[in-house]
Amino acid sequence: ILVIFGLSFVAETNALSTKGYTISALEDDITELENQNRRLEAEIARYQSLSSIKERIKESNLVAVGTPEFLNAPGTAIAKR
Repeated sequence: ILVIFGLSFVAETNALSTKGYTISALEDDITELENQNRRLEAEIARYQSLSSIKERIKESNLVAVGTPEFLNAPGTAIAKR
C-alpha cells in the first residue's frame, strides 16, 4: 500500500510540475503578445499622425485640390420653411 501511495504521489507531483511549466510557457506567450500589441499600437499611431499622412500623400503623387466652385442651375427648387 505504501508503494502504491508513493507512486501515486510521484505521479501527481509530476502532473503538477508539468502543468506549472505549461502555465509558465503560456504566461510568457501572453507577455510577448502584449509587447507585440504595444508595438503595433505605436506603429498605428505613427501612421495616423498628420506628418506621416502628409508624407505618404507626397509620395503618392496626388494633386492638391483648390477651392471648389458651386454652380446654381436655373430652375431648381429648394424647399424653405
